[in-house]
Amino acid sequence: KRPILYSDEASPPCRAVLLAAESLGLDLEIREVNLFKGATWSEEYKK
Repeated sequence: KRPILYSDEASPPCRAVLLAAESLGLDLEIREVNLFKGATWSEEYKK
């Protein structure tokens, strides 16, 4: 099972994680989260 990264393109920490994962050869499942539209309030994010 692949690790899940909840990511927003505007987030520098998320980009850092993506770069680190790429350099380590990790295969991440990326789920886009738009923080400006309140995506963190969705049911999926609360899990």
